[in-house]
Amino acid sequence: MQRSISLGAFLCGALLAGSALADTTTYEFTAKNNLTGPMTVLVDGKVDCSIPAGKSCRVSFKREDAALSYAIAGAAPATFSAGNIEATDLCEIDAAGAHCVDPTGKPTN
Repeated sequence: MQRSISLGAFLCGALLAGSALADTTTYEFTAKNNLTGPMTVLVDGKVDCSIPAGKSCRVSFKREDAALSYAIAGAAPATFSAGNIEATDLCEIDAAGAHCVDPTGKPTN
């Protein structure tokens, strides 16, 4: 009987370890600032990167449902959705909002 309890504990531990490995995904895309001034990109309300006008940065986060926004200096953050975050490669941000595409240029949002 002791042997089956040990095997059960081992299997339970293996399942828990496997679920921890599943949480290591990192979502990333390039954000390009097409505005006339500097801006910041925020993930869950925290600055992920600051971008001068005409430049880019790589945004990186762990949760697929992370809240994304950008803020122009002195303005309130504007939320945006990258759409299919697993396919998003680039989000160009301009006065009309964020325009995100996959590596082939197909829109994701």
